[in-house]
Formats: sequence, C-alpha cells, structure tokens
Amino acid sequence: MAYALTLAPQQNPFTEVEYRAMADSAAPLNRSQVWLMHSAEPRAHVAMAIWWTLHWFHPPEPEKTPNNTAYGYVAVAGVVMAMLLLSSEVIEGLRALPDGDEALAGFMVPPMFNAPVVRRCWPNPRPQYFPLGVVPDAELAVFIEGAPGILSEMGLPVDGLTDEAVVKVRDEFLSGASAAELRRRWESL
Repeated sequence: MAYALTLAPQQNPFTEVEYRAMADSAAPLNRSQVWLMHSAEPRAHVAMAIWWTLHWFHPPEPEKTPNNTAYGYVAVAGVVMAMLLLSSEVIEGLRALPDGDEALAGFMVPPMFNAPVVRRCWPNPRPQYFPLGVVPDAELAVFIEGAPGILSEMGLPVDGLTDEAVVKVRDEFLSGASAAELRRRWESL
C-alpha cells in the first residue's frame, strides 16, 4: 500500500479510508487475499510490485475514478507475500451467486496459489502458516511475469460502452460468463 502511494491518483487501487483503516487496525483489508510462500528465485530476495486495473459495474469517469483491483507482491530474504485486492462490487456480486463462496474463492486466483507449498494467510489466518516447502523458481516467475496478463484478462470491459451495455456485461458476468470472453467480445465491436 505504501508503494502504491507513489502512483498517480487514478492508478492507486487503495482508498484514503483503507489507508487509515490499515494504520488503525494493522490487519489486511477485508477485500484482500494474501498468500505466503518461500522461494530461492532471485526476485524473492528483494522485490516489490503492484499491477492494477479498474473493475467496475458501471461506466466510470476515466480521469476521476481510481482503480480498485490489484495484484501485488513484496519479497524479502526469500519470503514472498502476494496479495490480490478485489473490488467491493465484485465481491458482493460473487457472494450473491448460488455458489458464492466457491465463486469468490476461485476468482482471479493464479493456479500456482493452489500449490501445497503456498499458504493463504488472509482471510482466515491460522496460527502456523509459514510454508514448509519451496516454490520452484519457474512457478514464482510465472506469477511475477504473468500476473499483469491475468489481471488484464479478468477485468470487465467498461471503456466506451453505454450504460445499457455495461449493465449487460455485468449481468452476463454474474450469470457465469467468463470475464475474459466478455472482454474479447465487447472489445472486438
């Protein structure tokens, strides 16, 4: 979150209220998921990055509306904490589905995060949570290099669409349509 303060206002996916909440409670944001892993990959020793996008269910004002969804990671001495920040609107929409918990659990999660040596530590942290194994270099590299593409694929299209079109995209997504397919279809028009 501190790194994101260096970004332009529209790119920073965190709100001022969220910065204050983190300072007051020292707990991750409710709309975030955090994983912990250990790796020998060179970028696991000193590295930090964040990729962001806008994931909205109505047409935003591009110059005023901040991004609200992001992947990020921070790595020190072989310990990597990776974060997924979801839009509150997406969380509410997915929870409203019949299989809401499963839909939310799997939304935008890179496959490598299901590996036995990767531990999800938020939400629902457990007392012993440090990974016991080492994430292979190639798998960590996939996350680091592939996260921007995954994030781009999963963002719903809104730019240039009418209000009616955005409502249609939202309804199709909440009915189970793939966000990547919706993006391809609407951006090809």
